[in-house]
Amino acid sequence: MSSSSFSSSSSVPAICGNELQESGEECDHGGFCQGGLLTGEGGGRPIPADGDGCSADCRIEYCGDGIIQILGGDGIFGTFDDEECDPGMTIDPECDAPTCAFIHCGDGVRQGSEECDDGNTDIYDSCMPNCHLPVCGNRLVEGKEECDDGNNLDGDGCFDNCALMIPPERMAW
Repeated sequence: MSSSSFSSSSSVPAICGNELQESGEECDHGGFCQGGLLTGEGGGRPIPADGDGCSADCRIEYCGDGIIQILGGDGIFGTFDDEECDPGMTIDPECDAPTCAFIHCGDGVRQGSEECDDGNTDIYDSCMPNCHLPVCGNRLVEGKEECDDGNNLDGDGCFDNCALMIPPERMAW
């Protein structure tokens, strides 16, 4: 009878989705049931999915990677790190790259294409309700403008900086 020896030098490949972080994996949250059924190869083992902070190929997800992580890094829905959008998927000017959240005009935080955001809808302050700065010369009295006649000519009742021209003889003393 001959004895045979078993060599343990061969490596076993990591199995992404088995809830064990193995060599070559950055994370492994396990798989998810889809539609209430276990799916995937391996006798009905749940398949790993993107969007929970750990990608389907067991890599750590991050803002800008092209995957919307609805569960964020903590794996819990409805918390601070959940992504609403991901600029790595498409070019969307309404998706704020550092936070992966849609830009919300009026929240008091200047983001993306907003020129300003003072957190209110007052049309007579320095920021318009659409988060753009008032523009002198557009025939709309906005912000702190006293007048706006649509031109940059002085001497017509409205200065080119949208301030009213009041002759000294008409000023009440």
